[in-house]
Amino acid sequence: MLKLHLTLFFSLLIGIVSAQTEDSSAVNSLYNKILSLDENVRNNPNKQVSNFNPSDTTSLPIGIVKEIGQIKYIICIDSAFFTPTGAYFNVYMAMHFPNADKPIAFAAKNIQFNPKGVIVSNGARLQLVSEQTVNLGPNMKMIFKKDGQNFIEWDCNGYKQAGLSLDFVFGDMLEHATNPQQPVKAGMQMVVADMNNITFQLSQMDPFRIKGAKDLIFQLTNIVIDQSELQTPAGVILPPQMAQVYGQDLNSWKGFYAQNATVTLPDKLSSGGQPTQVYAQNLIIDDSGVSGSFGGNNILSIGQGSMGDSTNSTGKWGFSITNLQVNLVSNHITGGTMAGKIAVAPLDDKQFAYSASITDVVNEDYLAYNFSISPGNDSLTLNAFKSKLVLQPCSQLSVASVGRTFVPTATLTGSWTLNESRAKVQGVQFQQLTVTSTAPYITSGLFSLISNSNSN
Repeated sequence: MLKLHLTLFFSLLIGIVSAQTEDSSAVNSLYNKILSLDENVRNNPNKQVSNFNPSDTTSLPIGIVKEIGQIKYIICIDSAFFTPTGAYFNVYMAMHFPNADKPIAFAAKNIQFNPKGVIVSNGARLQLVSEQTVNLGPNMKMIFKKDGQNFIEWDCNGYKQAGLSLDFVFGDMLEHATNPQQPVKAGMQMVVADMNNITFQLSQMDPFRIKGAKDLIFQLTNIVIDQSELQTPAGVILPPQMAQVYGQDLNSWKGFYAQNATVTLPDKLSSGGQPTQVYAQNLIIDDSGVSGSFGGNNILSIGQGSMGDSTNSTGKWGFSITNLQVNLVSNHITGGTMAGKIAVAPLDDKQFAYSASITDVVNEDYLAYNFSISPGNDSLTLNAFKSKLVLQPCSQLSVASVGRTFVPTATLTGSWTLNESRAKVQGVQFQQLTVTSTAPYITSGLFSLISNSNSN
């Protein structure tokens, strides 16, 4: 009995695989037939007509040709046959989508006609023969979905318009922010007549990261997709750096434009584990990657940002971001700056101004930060460690970017005075006293005693 069940199972499995193979073979055969028919008509002016006349069925195949925007749209009529209920033929079209690496195939079978012409109805629409994928370049492709929304409308005068339902799929230059195993997609539906002058809007696309800056997450909304050879849509403002690429011919640019976008900053630039977002305008995506600028002012206050060990008051150093500006060109940061203040916890939360450059690093996934901080050009007197410190101008602060946080370090040179009822110390000088935000907090230093006085 088991042997019989296994035999039936494998027979059923083989039948399913065979059916799928046959279906795929039939689709490929139909696709190739449509392309061959289109090429035959396209290259043979004697097969081209401007409108359909039933008498033309004696010299099939023929193509009803209409030219829009320098593109020829050819409705190919083939295989007329006659039955007691009427006369019928099959209709095909190979749509040449701008910049696509191959045509898209449509078909409609058993279209009825009479001596007056085609009997046009919803059934006369040409439908996509199968889901089809075409490449728009090395980093972008389109998937035309078999959902009934990809169609060609036509009549006796030929092509009228096309319904499009597709997903733009981005290559490795973008990474899906929540599921890196899935490609980044942007879907759309529209009806259009001129394939060479397509501009349309999407509500949004998948959130994504870019290589070299994976600690940033981009979310684009109100996206305009420009596939027009003739003009850039009204309201689209391309970043100034695009002028260097396209010169004066900005109308030839093609890609995705987002008037509004949000950029989620990494944990180290956020507050209390809550992601911080800044707004961007005029970001674009084309075959070279993401370009544009983003940033903001007063992003984090000194009490919101923290460096070092946030679980320990000694290791938690506050910091602010008063200004952030990042420029992107083709997925690379060409200019990034950040400024604010750092509160040094061991030095009684004394605040020091900083500036930092932000760069991407070759063959690295995350951004690099180079901080510039100094106590100033004059000696600095402050209270710390329940005593008084006088810091010399050669004292320095530095910040290292480690994982999801910043690790600040103060390298101090100066003098120390203790004046309490139970102990008094004067004249203690120190050099290269290193205070950091991680235990044991004070790691090194040289001390010398110039004078000492004690009282009990």
